Amino acid sequence: MKEKSRDNKEMESGMKSGMKSGMKSEMKSSENNISRLIIFLIFANLIGFLYGLVFYEEQLKKIPFILYIFVIDCPFYTILLAAVFFLALLEIRSKELNFIISIGAFKYGIWTLFALLYYADYFFAQHIFWISLSLFILHVGMIAESFLLVSRKNIMEKRRQKTANWIINWFDWFILVVLFWFLFNDYIDYLLGLHTALPIDETRFIVTAVFSVLLSILSVGLFYWLNKKRINIYAKVPVINKIKERISG
Repeated sequence: MKEKSRDNKEMESGMKSGMKSGMKSEMKSSENNISRLIIFLIFANLIGFLYGLVFYEEQLKKIPFILYIFVIDCPFYTILLAAVFFLALLEIRSKELNFIISIGAFKYGIWTLFALLYYADYFFAQHIFWISLSLFILHVGMIAESFLLVSRKNIMEKRRQKTANWIINWFDWFILVVLFWFLFNDYIDYLLGLHTALPIDETRFIVTAVFSVLLSILSVGLFYWLNKKRINIYAKVPVINKIKERISG
């Protein structure tokens, strides 16, 4: 009886050990799959960056190198997305950097969709229809990626200033700097003329400029709110949620 009891215990112990080993193996395999998907996103963004440089090539020839960053808005945030994803593979993360990049990817993704549709008579003309369609799809992806960077922790928690002034309460120094950066980009684009080349139409140009400024404010406010409330729009999509956890921590 004692021998049978020992045998049963050994079998149970072996089964538990096997189950633990199997679970570890599954977890490792799952982690590897997530890493491969992140690597795919890195290469996709690198290709998007190069594609963007080609798109802006003629415009870049007319300005000094120091101003490139204000012209290649979408490619700039695309390469930053690739950099953040790469750093995430190395377990290096910055909530503040993620916050800024998520806003940039969202804002310029939305702006591009707006411009493509608002100037559809130009961008979807027969000779560039497929180029514009590909740009539309790529920027939908860029918007989707922006939500991967929303932190699961409130990045403003430690920076909250105790004051009765609701303006300071809502936009602390970090938010103000981020907002200033995007509004400064709008100033450079529409008052100094470094915006993406658009068809000449004064009325539509003014509408586009106003839309961009409002979008800057909306984007900063939206991602501030998402981070503050720790909202995860991918919570019910297991694979994407795992990618998000790996990237945003």
